[in-house]
Amino acid sequence: MIFSVKMLPIRLLLVSSLALLILILCISIFMQVPIHQQIQQNYSRELVEKLIENHRSFRLIPTILWAVVNCWLLNKFFRPTQNLKYLQRR
Repeated sequence: MIFSVKMLPIRLLLVSSLALLILILCISIFMQVPIHQQIQQNYSRELVEKLIENHRSFRLIPTILWAVVNCWLLNKFFRPTQNLKYLQRR
């Protein structure tokens, strides 16, 4: 298999997960919250479409990547045989 879990060290996965989470939170706080506030003040279809476009353009891909990285981490930690080997190395 080309992309094996063994090829990615745990630290890289953890740092990637944290970086993606920070990116997602920054996009939410600095790009989407202001649009939500504008929608609360005066609702318009254009603002809702802008919010949806913003989500598709800037937030969807990092969220999918974050989910993939977290699945890799879960796979790495919840495999019984690999988990025992990893703990024995310490």
